[in-house]
Amino acid sequence: PSFYGRSFGMELTSIVLYLGLALGGGGGVGLLLGGILANSVAKHNPMLPLIIGAVATAFAVPVALAILWVSSSTMSLWLVAVLALLWSVSNGPVIAAAQSVVLPQMRATASAIIIFFTSVIGFGLGPICVGVVSDLLTPTFATESLRYALMVPIALLPIMAILLWLSARQLPHDLISHVNNV
Repeated sequence: PSFYGRSFGMELTSIVLYLGLALGGGGGVGLLLGGILANSVAKHNPMLPLIIGAVATAFAVPVALAILWVSSSTMSLWLVAVLALLWSVSNGPVIAAAQSVVLPQMRATASAIIIFFTSVIGFGLGPICVGVVSDLLTPTFATESLRYALMVPIALLPIMAILLWLSARQLPHDLISHVNNV
């Protein structure tokens, strides 16, 4: 919200409405699309859902950068919806993969750990880190410091894509180990 207020001069009521619609709409579609795709391709190869998540996350990088650099707030908000969709595609497959490789009595704990770290790191520490970086960049970039600070979490998206890809490659081995341990 602060980015849209500072960089585009939008009013808070408009920001909340449009950003909420973009994140909620894009995220909801991404979750459903990711789940449907994962269910259909997993029948052929259990690695494919995580690979799709890795590719979606990789495509999220240029979209996220475009959000920060397009000159139109309307275009930027449409791109937020696309980003939320791309981001959300991997959520279902990640939790499903974790459920597939842990013992049945550990499935709730495995899901809780994933959600905990996503919440604490992504939603907890993420905004704090962006704020600190923005404050550090303010002497150089003034009101545009937030735009540059938001590039820090974007720089982490390739790491997420690589980890999803590596997890996909490891999944068949983990599934065999799981079957042998049950």
